[in-house]
Order: sequence, then structure tokens, then C-alpha cells
Amino acid sequence: MPSTQLLLWLMWGGALLAGIVAVLAVFKLRYAERFLPQWSELTELDSLLPVRRDELRQATEGIEKCRAENGQLEATVGHLRILKEWNEANPEAASRIQQMMLDLERYKSELAAVQSKLAQDEQRLNQIKQDSDKFISDFSRMDEERGRLRDELAHLQKNKAELEQTISHLQQAERDLQNQFNALLLKQQAKDKELDETVEKLEIAQKQKRDAEDSRDKALAERNAALAEKSGIEKAIDQLKDLAKGMQTNLKDAGVTGGGNYQDLSKGISFPPLPPTTQPITEQQAVERTQRYISGKKLVFPERILHAFHTSLKTGDISPLVVLAGISGTGKSELPRHYADGMGFHFLLSAVQPRWDSPQDLFGFYNYLERRYKATELARALVQFERFNQKSFKAVFEDANIDNRNDRMLLVLLDEMNLARTEYYFSEFLSKLETRRMVNENSESDRSRAEIELGIVSRIYG
Repeated sequence: MPSTQLLLWLMWGGALLAGIVAVLAVFKLRYAERFLPQWSELTELDSLLPVRRDELRQATEGIEKCRAENGQLEATVGHLRILKEWNEANPEAASRIQQMMLDLERYKSELAAVQSKLAQDEQRLNQIKQDSDKFISDFSRMDEERGRLRDELAHLQKNKAELEQTISHLQQAERDLQNQFNALLLKQQAKDKELDETVEKLEIAQKQKRDAEDSRDKALAERNAALAEKSGIEKAIDQLKDLAKGMQTNLKDAGVTGGGNYQDLSKGISFPPLPPTTQPITEQQAVERTQRYISGKKLVFPERILHAFHTSLKTGDISPLVVLAGISGTGKSELPRHYADGMGFHFLLSAVQPRWDSPQDLFGFYNYLERRYKATELARALVQFERFNQKSFKAVFEDANIDNRNDRMLLVLLDEMNLARTEYYFSEFLSKLETRRMVNENSESDRSRAEIELGIVSRIYG
């Protein structure tokens, strides 16, 4: 009980003390208000405070600037004091400084001469640049002239084909005229024989002289008509012979010969026999068979690489080329070869040479010394695997034995393609491959836009 009363007394004492403290605080606040400025004055002071702070900052910066200048002046005075001491210790410095000034003037004159020479060198450099630009312009013009000459060559090859066709027609016309001439000659011989028999009859039968003379006159008239007709035919044959001889001379001077000199394109290409197919298999089974075939050759290619190569070939209608890159010895040549063997395709390897600089290195060229077309194996393969113009090829190569390979596939490998500039020898072929996507293969007129001309009657479909 006493502890409870003590606690209550302590609580009442604390409350009383708090009330006294509150009263003193209010009294102190009221007392301080007597010495504090009014609210308007405080507002005015608050508005002037940034100005005073700015003035204080400027004054502080001015003081710091003055201190810095004072430090510089002190450093300058010290430097001047050192120079004075040095000048007193070195009385000959004035003459040395004067000599240095003279040397400085001489250096300036030498610098002016060097600058003049530099300006001359810059002028010579500009002249060299102009000559270089002129050389580049002349080179571009020569490149355009080269293109024009190629177009003219293509036009001459086209004219050559037309001349060959004209010669063929003229030779046929000559044979027809020769047959007509032989027939007329036989007819004339028969008439001559009949006339001789008539003369003999006139000599034997004088009583029938009048009738025989009429028959003779009639026979003579027919003979004269036959002789006149013979003379006209002989004259026409001579003219045709002269015309054919002149055309053959012109073709010989131009280096153009008959279509038989393109027989190099019809030479057979030997391919190993394809494995027999007992029953149809799916695409997946064919790829797995190829994987087993490659493994059987002791070669190791990841399954992902084989599937990627197979998928790239399947997109031939979009991109008919597959580029294999990598360091030497990684199997860039072996993969296409064994893939073709495993899938049952024919395979052709064409090694690119560093000297290739035109499409003739890819397809062959016309040798004007031998007057025959030198074809590459790639050109022969394209001709013999072409499935649209087989009749045209067989018409040109009458003795050629070109098998029908419409149901076969050929995989061509351009080995080491980066050894030569591809834009030199491969640009025309690549352009035709890109054009092939935009043509109708079943339309001959539309398909011709994607065919490569070799200067013969038929074309190769890209």
C-alpha cells in the first residue's frame, strides 16, 4: 500500500513538473516574440538572402582571384629576381641573345623555303592525283569498250548461225537444181536420139518428106527450147555456185566453220554406275543410308553437318548454290563427293584455277587456230543433262550418242572456288541462276531468258 501511494505521488509530481515546464516554455516564447522581427521583415530578408549569397560568392571569387594574381605576381617577381641575378652573373648574355635572334631569323627564312618546296610538292601531288583520276577514267572507258566488243562478238556468233543455216539452204537448192539439170539433160539426150531417128526416117522415106519436115521442124523447135532452158539452168547453177563459194570464203576469213566443229560438246562423260534401286525409299531413309555409306568410308561428319548440307541442296529453287567454308583438310571436297555416291547422284568435280578470268574458262572457248570449239567437262555435262533442248542438240550433233538423263541428278563441285575472282568467271552463270527463279520452265520463250548461249543453235538451260 505505501508503494502504491509513492507511485501515485511520483506520477502527480511528474505531471506537475510537466505543467510547469509547459508554462515556462509558453512564457519564453512570448518573451522571445518581443525581440523577433515581424513576418513581413522576415519575408523581405528571405528574398534578399539569395542576392546577399550571390554577392558573397562573387566577393569570395574576387578574393580568390586576387590571391591567385598575387601569387602569380610573387612568382613573376621571384623569376625577375632570378633573371636579374643571372644577368649580373652573365654579362655576355645580351650578345648571345642577339645571336640567337639572328639564328631565329635565319631559321625563319629556311622554314619559308621548306614551306615553298612543300607547296610545290603538294602541287605535284595534285597533278599526280589528276593523272590517276584520268587513268581510272580511261580504264573504266576501256572496260565499257570491252563489254561492247563482247556484245559485238555475240552478235557475230548469232550472224554465224544464220549464215550456216543459209548455206544449208543454198546447198539444198544446189542439189535440187542439179537434179533438175540431170533430168533435162536426159530429156535432151532422148530428144537428140528421137531427132536422129527422124532424120534417118526422112532419108529412107522421101515420099513422106512433107510430113517428115513438119515433124523435124517441130522436133527442132523443142530441141532449141530445151537448149535454151538448159543454158538458163546452167547459168543459174553457176551463179549459185559463185554465191556459195563467196559465202564460204567470207566464213573462212571470219574464222567461222560448220556446226561439226562443236562436236567436242557431244563427247561422252564417264560416270560410275549408280547403285540399283530395288524399291522406293523415303527421304529420311536415303539420308540415313548416306550417313551409313560415309561412315563405311572411314569418314566422320557430324549428323548436323550432313542434314544442313542436305537441306541446303533441297532449297535449290531459291538458292541453287551451297558454299562450304573452312580450313584445309576439314572435308569440304569429300562431303559432296560421298554424299552424291550415297544418295545415288552423278558427281562432277571442276577444279577452279587462279588464272580464270572469263566465262570461257568455265564453259570452254572457240579455238580459231583449230577452228573448233574446245568444251570443258562442265559444258558437256550441262549439254548432256539438259532436258528441254535434247532435240536441238541431236539435230546439231547427228552422230552424237547423248543418253536421255532426264531421270538422273548431277552434283557439280567447283573446288577451290576462291582461288580466282568469282565476279570474273562466274557472274554470267550466277545471273542466269538468279533469273531462273522468275521464269516458267515449261514456256520455251520465257525459259530462254535463263539460258546460256554458247554460240551454237541450241542453248544450255541454267
